[in-house]
Amino acid sequence: MAVIAGWITTEVGRQPWTVYGLLRTADSVTPSLTSFDVVLSLIGYIAVYLIDYPAGLFLMLRLPVATAAVAFFTWRVLGSASETKPFVGAIGLFVLSFVGIVISLFPMIVPHHLRFGNRPLQNAPRLSCSSALLCCCQ
Repeated sequence: MAVIAGWITTEVGRQPWTVYGLLRTADSVTPSLTSFDVVLSLIGYIAVYLIDYPAGLFLMLRLPVATAAVAFFTWRVLGSASETKPFVGAIGLFVLSFVGIVISLFPMIVPHHLRFGNRPLQNAPRLSCSSALLCCCQ
């Protein structure tokens, strides 16, 4: 959604001149661009988003669903005679809250290119927020 909003902002800011005061939009259109090319590009974007959005939603919903399940478990066992079950539920909620913090702060904490002694790390795995989510929630 942010990519599309940025694209719209860029394109609207370009109108009606591609180069302010020098080149009008009508003069800067690619002559070889056909409507078929535009439709093909649109279909490609739609296909990518139809695959990417559900996959990202699936990855992001695992932590809230796990937290809701642990919270429901904790709420159900609060009235029981056992003191261990509510304690385990509280610890589970505590751990899941920190997992959520780690996932949300991961891109800002871990640098993209880790270096040691001005040399890039060889064979170091590159991590992303998605891989952190997969590691924490499996």
